[in-house]
Amino acid sequence: MMVKNRKLELVYNVLFYILMGAIGLTMVFPLFWMLLSSFRDAADISMTPKTLDWRNYLEIWRSTNILRYTLNSLFVSLFVVVCQLITSAMAAYAFSRLRFKGRDLIFFLYISTMMVPHMVVLVPRFILFKQLGMLDSYWVLILPPAFSAYGTFMLRQFFLGIDRELEEAAIIDGCGNWRIFINVILPLSRPALATLGIFTFLSSWRSFVDPLIFTDSERVRVLSLGIYTIKASADSIDWGLLMTASVIMILPMILVFIFGQKYFMEGIRMGGVKG
Repeated sequence: MMVKNRKLELVYNVLFYILMGAIGLTMVFPLFWMLLSSFRDAADISMTPKTLDWRNYLEIWRSTNILRYTLNSLFVSLFVVVCQLITSAMAAYAFSRLRFKGRDLIFFLYISTMMVPHMVVLVPRFILFKQLGMLDSYWVLILPPAFSAYGTFMLRQFFLGIDRELEEAAIIDGCGNWRIFINVILPLSRPALATLGIFTFLSSWRSFVDPLIFTDSERVRVLSLGIYTIKASADSIDWGLLMTASVIMILPMILVFIFGQKYFMEGIRMGGVKG
């Protein structure tokens, strides 16, 4: 009976891994096709290249301002990550460790903004930034995502799981709230901060609607919008060139996940344990 159960379990495991492998292939195949297409001519886009042809990468460098777009996206994304980590961590510390009148109500109102659809506030934000003279600037891309209700909620939940005895020991040693935040809370929250940083970078890097609405000049154009202009400006779409730009777009996101995977998985695991 035990041998039969083991055989049945083995069959289930084999079927499970086959299913997971098939699902994985369906997710990887579009990326693989995009990479191959970046080495093809527009006329040979449906064929498998026999040799690697780098002409599309040279052409996109020559015919477009791809370097400027990439640097703009990198600058905006990194700036947003730094600002959001600072603001979310400080707000989360206040909502989780400090006691003041109306704290829970303010936190509820702040978190409730997550239920407001992004498109609803586009017009008010456009009018506001126009009155402030910030349209078509880096500030219009950095300031809105620099404050995140989701980031505050995520870090607050993590901070609540930190043992208060550590905070009490720091108070006995003469530490105030600021030193506790810097020297106790933040070092213990590296997995959560890294996870939020990865999410924030990916969200900012692939942002499209805000740059499309709030910016116009090539000086502040980000990569996602630059790829759109490559597609929109051509009379006939050069798919090889478009796939090359898409590879350049997705490569930093893959690298960020690979190098941050350790903290990313640790943050998810610890967050699941601490609830």
